[in-house]
Amino acid sequence: MVEADLGNQPLDADCPEGTTAATEMVLPGKVAPSGLQLVRRALTALEAGQALVRVESSRVDSGVLAETAMRRFRYYGQLAFPFVPGYDLVGVVDAVDPGVDRTLVGRRVAALTKTGRWATAALLAGADLVEVPDGIDPDEAETLIVNGLTAYLYHRFPDGKPAMAAAVLTSLRGAGGHQGPCHPARSNLA
Repeated sequence: MVEADLGNQPLDADCPEGTTAATEMVLPGKVAPSGLQLVRRALTALEAGQALVRVESSRVDSGVLAETAMRRFRYYGQLAFPFVPGYDLVGVVDAVDPGVDRTLVGRRVAALTKTGRWATAALLAGADLVEVPDGIDPDEAETLIVNGLTAYLYHRFPDGKPAMAAAVLTSLRGAGGHQGPCHPARSNLA
């Protein structure tokens, strides 16, 4: 893992006022997993309708789904390199724009985002946040986002019969049994 220079502001010094420091795991191009790069930068100030979320858990696809395909530039509609992977997250709202419900501040939320969540903090549309009930572990809540979506999609578009049952069961335990929540602070990447 190397420190990336992608035009992001290094944060060895204090962040400019109105910004938040974030560490992000960047996919710089078609690379092996060891080619991912850590970047620290200042997030921009909140824009209309946004919330600042401190990420507690975000799924890492270790072998079969979205991020692996993105790493190989084989995922439908993916962003151009470089970008921050991360399909979903669970975190705590630290701040909101005046256009977002202020009662979300301090609340745990979940979001499905497709990219950008392998980070310690994220700016998200307030309308895309779903509150996580009190008492639910962030890692457990995170597993429901994409796994639940997978089960829903196979239920909604059931044209695969035996494959559908296998896909639903797989989605309920984490696709391939290899996916799991991660966060830079809980790994050796922080």
